[in-house]
Amino acid sequence: MSNHKVGLIGMNFSSKVHIPSFLRVGGFDITALCSKNPKNAEKIKNQFKLNCKIFNNPKELIESKNIDVVDIVTPPSTHLSFVKESLRNKKNIICEKPFGLSYKDLRNIDFTKSKKGYVNYLFRTENLLNNLKSKIKKCELGEINRILISWSFVSKNQSIWKKKINSGGNLIDDIFSHVLDYLFFLTDYKSIDIKKFDYHRQKDISFIQEEINGKIILDKKIDVSIEIKKNCNSKFLHKISIFGETKNAVLSYYFPFTPKDKKMIIKKNNRVQNTIYENSKYNNCDDRIISFCNFLKEFKKKKPKNISDLETAAFIRSQLDKFTDYVWK
Repeated sequence: MSNHKVGLIGMNFSSKVHIPSFLRVGGFDITALCSKNPKNAEKIKNQFKLNCKIFNNPKELIESKNIDVVDIVTPPSTHLSFVKESLRNKKNIICEKPFGLSYKDLRNIDFTKSKKGYVNYLFRTENLLNNLKSKIKKCELGEINRILISWSFVSKNQSIWKKKINSGGNLIDDIFSHVLDYLFFLTDYKSIDIKKFDYHRQKDISFIQEEINGKIILDKKIDVSIEIKKNCNSKFLHKISIFGETKNAVLSYYFPFTPKDKKMIIKKNNRVQNTIYENSKYNNCDDRIISFCNFLKEFKKKKPKNISDLETAAFIRSQLDKFTDYVWK
């Protein structure tokens, strides 16, 4: 079977995560790069010693006969137009999250025009999160009755789209979309009732501070409390706490993004029963690269699983709209 020929649109996150991942996983050839700044693309081409063509027009890259996978690693406001163009050209698609800025823009799209179209919600391919999903599915924790999400971090990303609340740079689209996706992934539930959802955003001296404090109910049975803070005088810590009838599980992520900076603790009657580590041969590697490598390994399969196809990502967008509507309307 011949390798997938990949064209990447957007050079920022792709140079940090996507390109290193493609080079680690067999079965992919990077044949095209596209950037508004061709000099930047040329620099990245030389950095990774790629044999590829450089475009500054995304439409021309998508129409190229020398690629069969379009990898969209651009600001969220551009995702929809690039996905539509890729579908028109019957290309396979990899797109960064979130998919679209509103579900009404997605609901009439025919996703079947692409054999493979997937959105990179990276937590779906993390080993520890899949371990946690397995424990929930096997009822090792008993019936789940409560979930607590606590996520605080500092971001120095000064990209223009990150500063605009309506361009996907707000905390709901950018970070809470991950939470919503892995809640559905872990539980297989598909319904949400909002009890409370407060969102605050203000400009500090240098950075935008944002905070989410919410309470939701999954499938009318699981209470979920969510607290997310960005640039609010706190260090990076991301905890997913699952409270079951018989056992509790706490999955903790720390900074920087490496496998050795996360672990899962299983407790019974408030006593630690087991501590599970990532145990990866890439312990010093950026964990986002490992997750995207796992994503690519799934993507190559005839029938991928555990990664979010375009239709699933559109559903996540429809659920995100409930929260943006709750906050802004």
